Amino acid sequence: MATQCAAWRVKDDQMFHFINGPKIHFPLRCEGKAIQGDKVCGKCAKKRNKPKPDKNIGNHPPIWWGTIDEAVKDFGALKSRMWGSQWFYEKVKAGNTISPEDMGRVKKAVQGTAMEVLSNAPLPEPPATVPTEKKKRVPKAKKEPEAKKAEVTQPVAVVQEEPIEPEEVHVVQVIKKELNGKQYYYDSGKKKLYEPSTGKYVGRWDSVKELVITSIPDSDAE
Repeated sequence: MATQCAAWRVKDDQMFHFINGPKIHFPLRCEGKAIQGDKVCGKCAKKRNKPKPDKNIGNHPPIWWGTIDEAVKDFGALKSRMWGSQWFYEKVKAGNTISPEDMGRVKKAVQGTAMEVLSNAPLPEPPATVPTEKKKRVPKAKKEPEAKKAEVTQPVAVVQEEPIEPEEVHVVQVIKKELNGKQYYYDSGKKKLYEPSTGKYVGRWDSVKELVITSIPDSDAE
């Protein structure tokens, strides 16, 4: 009585998927009958005797993939996409997985073959990834306009006697700046604001609340 062919086979209409990944050829044993003096059928014997493909032709069913007493392997330039192949394990290491239902079907199909050991062994774990903290983007500092000198003086009292000498002139470094729609001379060191037309002290600029605080007096002691 002729025995069943011992060659591995694949069929394009019997493929399954990695979860959210590419298709995989299901491992099948050829259903043909072995010819006399050989363990494979005549059709598989012809495949075995064909030259190895010199490029990845992407046509797997007509290719010889070996016999069930050995794990499936690549032939020539063509990589097998069958479960248990080198290609399959490369995809597993990259993080692809198959469902428990499909794994159960595979175990049943390879029972009694060289790949039964592989079906019972744990699959390789993908390399662990360490989450990297995203660097916060640091805003570029705005270029401030060139500072101008503003001379702030107190009015000189006029009397009939000898003229009174004016008090010491207080010179501060200021820049012209628009705040809340109004132009001021701005002392960035002390956050003081002055009227551009008169040089009169107005108040302090609160950069957090973005408000002009007029209740803070101008202190010469600062």
